[in-house]
Formats: sequence, structure tokens, C-alpha cells
Amino acid sequence: MHEHDIDDHGLAAAEELEEIDETLCPECGGSGVTPAGEPCAHCGGTGRAVGGP
Repeated sequence: MHEHDIDDHGLAAAEELEEIDETLCPECGGSGVTPAGEPCAHCGGTGRAVGGP
């Protein structure tokens, strides 16, 4: 391997990745908080997806 090559050994193929849970908030990923520990402004801290069709 050359120093400019990317080591992608062990990375999952797209079809192997888990499906996205549409019930979770897309901003905080369902945690309800930001990385800074503040309540998520998008879902109000619930971790649930809001709005939609």
C-alpha cells in the first residue's frame, strides 16, 4: 500500500448498512441532545422525528 492510498479494508458495503430509522430525529439521531449537551432544537429534546407527510 502506498502512503496516498486509502485503506478501506473492513468498511461495509452500502447494502450491508442498517436502514435509517425514520422515527428518529435526523439532527440528533434520536438522542434528544446536541454534542454540547443541549436539548436538540429540531425535535425539542424528544429524539423523535417531527413533521413529515
